[in-house]
Parts: sequence; structure tokens; C-alpha cells
Amino acid sequence: MERIEKFLSRQNICSRQDAKRLLRQKNIYVNDQLITKSGFMIDPEKDQVEIDGVTLNKMSKEYYLILNKPAGYITSKQDPGGQPTVYELLPIDLPKDLHAVGRLDLDSTGLLLFTNNGTLTHRLTHPKHHIEKEYEVNIQGILKSEIKNEIEKGIILDGKKTKPCKIFNIQEQAENTLLHIILTEGKHRQIRRIFAKYNLPVTSLKRIRLGEIHLGNLTEGQFRVLSNNEIAYLKQHF
Repeated sequence: MERIEKFLSRQNICSRQDAKRLLRQKNIYVNDQLITKSGFMIDPEKDQVEIDGVTLNKMSKEYYLILNKPAGYITSKQDPGGQPTVYELLPIDLPKDLHAVGRLDLDSTGLLLFTNNGTLTHRLTHPKHHIEKEYEVNIQGILKSEIKNEIEKGIILDGKKTKPCKIFNIQEQAENTLLHIILTEGKHRQIRRIFAKYNLPVTSLKRIRLGEIHLGNLTEGQFRVLSNNEIAYLKQHF
């Protein structure tokens, strides 16, 4: 038996202080029971721990795959408005606890990672790991060098400065600019909002890399299972 905070810390999900914050925010369940007080004792071998609906210690076959998400699909299992979801593009025989690691908005395309390894999901999405995410972006207008430098150093969004990023492979095409950008954080619609501040609307956005996992030539709307080397990379580094 051990305290819930110690379990989360030992699993590298979060620090013990962060665990207390999650408890206060009513985000942690043990065996479908909401836990709000620190010091709650669990048996990691028997008790099922969930954060935000993701099971951390369920003993089952692990699945890892990536999807080349098309535009027009939401990153959610259900949509009350009837919008198609990315899960409709996956085989129906995959486990129900399979979930997307992070999100791509409705109009964005590209690499979306799925797994049923809840512990790894929380490690990958935790801000302290700064996993690189590379995007191919098309903007309306010409990106001036001073604006590029400003964005790379970090700008203010929602009252906070964004982390430094890298912009490269810049190609001017008539009145549009095609570029690559690497982020190490994931604020809501971050890339679109960054360029919108400079009146440079994003016309297309495609994620092509997550850490050392590359989209490659995977056809839009198709998926592939990760290789053993790719899975080992994720587990070793996160």
C-alpha cells in the first residue's frame, strides 16, 4: 500500500505537490471513486487509478499507433454536434481505452499519436518534458525577418510568454509563405493565434513530427503501428 501522491510521483506522472493540486481539482479516481484528499492509500497491483479518464495502471496489451489526421475530424471520441471524430478512422477492434496523445484542431492535419498506455500519455503531455512537435504551416502573407525573430524568442499569449521556438525552411510563394515551425509546448490553437497577432492567417497546418516519431509518407486518413524502435524511444525518453 502507498499514498496516491507517492504512486503518481513514482510513476513520473507528476510531483507530489502537483498530485495534491490534481486532487483538489477533482481529477483523480481510484476504482471509479473520486478522490479529493491527500494521503489516500492505494494498492497499485489491485487498484485502478485514473486521471482525466485515462487509466494509468491497467494491465493489458499495449497499443501504439499514429494516424495522419485529415481536416474536418475532431480529436474526441464523441461529438454532440455530430462532427466526425478521428476514432472513426481507426479499426473497431482496437481497445476502447485507446486515446489520443494531445490534440489537433478541426482544420489541422497530420500526425496524431494513439496509445492505451495512460502513464506514457501523461508523461508525454506533461509540460516538463518539452517534447518537440514539428509543423508544416502555410500562412497568408510574407513573414518578415523581424517578426520571425520575435516569434522565435516568445510572444505573449493569454498573459504568458510562449516558449522559444524555431522557424525554418521558409519558402515565399506569391502572397503566401510556407514554413516549418518546432514547438515544445501545446497551448490551444497556438500556431494559428501566434501568426494571427501579425495579421498572417494560417491557411493550412500539418503536424509532421512528434519527438523522433515522423509522419513520413503515411497517406491522409490512414494509420500505422509504431515500430519497436519507436516504442522503445518513447519509453526510454519519457
